[in-house]
Amino acid sequence: MESQDYFPQELMEELISARIPFRVAFDTLYRRERIFKYVYWLENGTKPAFTLIGSWITSDMLAELAMWQSMSKKDFDDIDVVDTVTEELERRFGLDLAAARVRATNPELALRHLPIWNDAADCLIPQKLGDFLIYGMQTYAQLSEGQSYAYRHTIADASLNLYLYHHGLAQIEPGTSDPRFRDVLRNNIKGIEHFANSQGGTVQWLTEPLVVFIRPPVGNEIPFASTTCEVLSADGPRVTEGLLMTGFRDMFLKLRVTGPTVFFDTNVGQAAMAAVNLDLADFVAQFGEPKPRD
Repeated sequence: MESQDYFPQELMEELISARIPFRVAFDTLYRRERIFKYVYWLENGTKPAFTLIGSWITSDMLAELAMWQSMSKKDFDDIDVVDTVTEELERRFGLDLAAARVRATNPELALRHLPIWNDAADCLIPQKLGDFLIYGMQTYAQLSEGQSYAYRHTIADASLNLYLYHHGLAQIEPGTSDPRFRDVLRNNIKGIEHFANSQGGTVQWLTEPLVVFIRPPVGNEIPFASTTCEVLSADGPRVTEGLLMTGFRDMFLKLRVTGPTVFFDTNVGQAAMAAVNLDLADFVAQFGEPKPRD
């Protein structure tokens, strides 16, 4: 991401003001262009030479400002803007949106350790979280319909799973303030205990569930519910498991990390989790704007 020093601050303020009447359109188009840009990178191994929506480069910003001003003069509403600009994106990238979505959501991408688009949340799932590298995904068709993304640590024998699901609920609030959040968190904690017991182990909780605030490189702090436990078994090493949860794009975002306690007790292991937390907060800050309400 370019530094704000690369453009006049007054230009950014003027651009933000021009976007305000088209807030919904901006959010939709920002995400759509990211799909096209990702597919372009997959096909060409390089980034496109322009960014139409949300650039921090002066020339791009001036073009975007002119676009919003033109839409305003034409008295376009959000639907008109989305349709018009989507057609322009399809023209520039030589690909229609439906085909771009198919390419960007292909499960083979995760198997190849590449980022993958999540259609339900309209976001690009990261290739890496800290030193954990993506290697697979799974889609669920049950009541808690959603996807999970599996990661492995590049050196240690530790794994991480990122889940996006709605648990059969609608209009889930971002963060941890949704009144239904507590029950979903409690069910996840019970699920950890049930799985450990089914494998002949026991769970010792190291921290009570609490809300932690993680600050991304750019943006405000992100609230997550957090808890940590140690899974003990009669014939195996001690295993530490951490859980983070927050509301994200009308869904629940859950992260579970598992690995040997001897690793997470080291400075290297603790630094690894700090890096995961930072990357996760950065992902939520970049893609976590709430969906428009009906």
